[in-house]
Amino acid sequence: MLGMLSFLFLLCAAAFVVFTALLIIRSVKKQPKKPFVIMAAASFILAIGLTMPISSLYKPSEKTSDGITPPPPNDSQSAPETSINASDSESATDVALRESGIDADTEPSTEMATLSTKSTEDTEKAEHKQVEKERVENGAKEKAKHANNEPIKQENVSESNSDLEIITRENHPLYYGSVDQSHTVWDDVTGGKIVFADGYDKYQDSTIIYMDAYRNSDLIRNIEIYFSNFEKPVNYSAKDILPIVASYMPFDIIEKYYNFDKSEKLLPNKKNTEKTSYYIITYSLTSDASNAYYSGEHEYSGSIDVIITINEDKKVDSFRIGFGTPRWMSSLSMNGYYTKSWKCNLKDYLGG
Repeated sequence: MLGMLSFLFLLCAAAFVVFTALLIIRSVKKQPKKPFVIMAAASFILAIGLTMPISSLYKPSEKTSDGITPPPPNDSQSAPETSINASDSESATDVALRESGIDADTEPSTEMATLSTKSTEDTEKAEHKQVEKERVENGAKEKAKHANNEPIKQENVSESNSDLEIITRENHPLYYGSVDQSHTVWDDVTGGKIVFADGYDKYQDSTIIYMDAYRNSDLIRNIEIYFSNFEKPVNYSAKDILPIVASYMPFDIIEKYYNFDKSEKLLPNKKNTEKTSYYIITYSLTSDASNAYYSGEHEYSGSIDVIITINEDKKVDSFRIGFGTPRWMSSLSMNGYYTKSWKCNLKDYLGG
């Protein structure tokens, strides 16, 4: 019925529009327009008359509280017909919650949070059990190694890599030795312990070996050993370290080009507040070797000087092998020092 009335309404409205248009046209052309006035009025009245029964029959669809018409349910979202009928007192949500084992009176967000927390706790417990299992297994393996007298390996630890081992390594370079060889022997030593002659590192508190050379030369012209910088303190006397000093001396070159010059002690006098002592050993070029140097036959310096530094506790701080001595040592009395005879032939300590 509603559809038929709506159709008639549209038909009357269309007729009104048509007759009105014809009326306007005839008015412009100054032709008789009375019949069209009657037809337009009749169609308008009829259209108005149809609006009353149409409005009484039309029933708008239900809207939600916010005025938005809800969409029709999707087949995949609708609840199963076996779970809901018109006479049931529980809602579709209640049924779905009941079937999934969740109490309908419980807040959904709270329940989901509880389930999530429980799942996280279960995961953490499982991971903890796995870690504990691995720890126990590893412990059992270590015990088995002890039982079989097998040594336990410690990564990144070298039992032989002590400071004393470093300075006494086999085939370490001598004074006048090779810069390249020094890398072969000590490149594995880190932490600033070695300052190579061709590098840009500087002396620091952890340095135990310091070397120097001319630029672009492979000849080591200075070696300094610092016992005071050892990680484990040592208490060496001058006599204790003489075999180490001798191991750095180039005796084959000394025998060919040098003469033994002197060995002496430089000691502070009573008025000197400085209590450090110095033990000096000097080898000087022979006359022929000096001439050979100036003729370009070799490049060895005028002297080889060993300086052993002794602290106030009579223990060795360091020793140096190089060319020359500090300038102040040529004016001992002015600097509060005096000399004392000391007989020392380093070759006697070679291999000691």
